[in-house]
Amino acid sequence: MSVEMTITIIIAVVGWIIAAVEMIKNRNWQKKDTIANRRYEAYSGYLSKMDNISSQMRKVPQLIIGKMQTELISTVLKGGNTDEAVINFNKQLSDFVSSSLEPMMTMKQELSSLKLVASSEMLVLINELQTLSEDLYNDFQNCLSKINPSKSEDFKMLETIGQDKRYERFSALDAEIKQLMRKEIQLS
Repeated sequence: MSVEMTITIIIAVVGWIIAAVEMIKNRNWQKKDTIANRRYEAYSGYLSKMDNISSQMRKVPQLIIGKMQTELISTVLKGGNTDEAVINFNKQLSDFVSSSLEPMMTMKQELSSLKLVASSEMLVLINELQTLSEDLYNDFQNCLSKINPSKSEDFKMLETIGQDKRYERFSALDAEIKQLMRKEIQLS
């Protein structure tokens, strides 16, 4: 083989190697971009749902139950059908309880869907948040089962749920998760 032919073959092989390396790099970048896009969509959906949940959880139980009690008393004092008024009160109370528990269920579903795209570092935080939310959910259910609608002081139990170290950890976890989300979708 001549020198010219050898140089041509070497240049061709080096060109192929460079092209293969660039193709692999490009594929890796595309894969990272795809993962970042999926995470962005999942994370932004999660944050949007958490904003909705936050506003739903700010209901003041005394105001809602007080309004229901007022309607019940008003119906009874006006000489209306007491049985129907009590049935309506119980229905409204049941609706309040189920609407109070709905945000927790939504949060649990959202956290489960995040696990599909989360990194191993994010999974640790999600699992801890899920444990805290399940603990709070159980306390909330327990508290609701103990409430007597005729005793207004029973509703004070609802105000104190989550106002302990769990609340502080919820806040800290929320900040950690948001920071890690920004990092994973390459915004910080």
